[in-house]
Amino acid sequence: MRSRVLLLAALLVLCPTGLLLGDRNSADKIDKDKIYHGDPEDFTKAGCIAADKIYILIPAYKEIVDKGLTQDDPEYWILMNKANETFKQALEETEDKHEYDLIGELGAIVVKGKKAPNITRKVDKIVRQLVNRKSGVAPE
Repeated sequence: MRSRVLLLAALLVLCPTGLLLGDRNSADKIDKDKIYHGDPEDFTKAGCIAADKIYILIPAYKEIVDKGLTQDDPEYWILMNKANETFKQALEETEDKHEYDLIGELGAIVVKGKKAPNITRKVDKIVRQLVNRKSGVAPE
């Protein structure tokens, strides 16, 4: 009995809690300034995206770029708010469909010595579907 108690005590000291519990990830590195969705302290599945490749698919953001608007232009803020809402909705749908509950910029998340997978294509597909739904276009 005493040896079991000592073994359990040794495991608690030597093993990170995440390994014993098994349901949550403990990240080696998270750049919190580059997290777009989720809680870096409480997640189960992380993914990374190239946000610039996602934003350019969003009509409101594309309009900012096409018109050359800057932060000094009032229209910039209206369009950027619309773009951010679409971006946020796409990340929420990505979590619903693919269970990524932490999403950041490429390279911003390292878990168990590995960079989180690039899920830009998954989010790209969801953004295109969102844009089509909002514009009334049938899905491809």
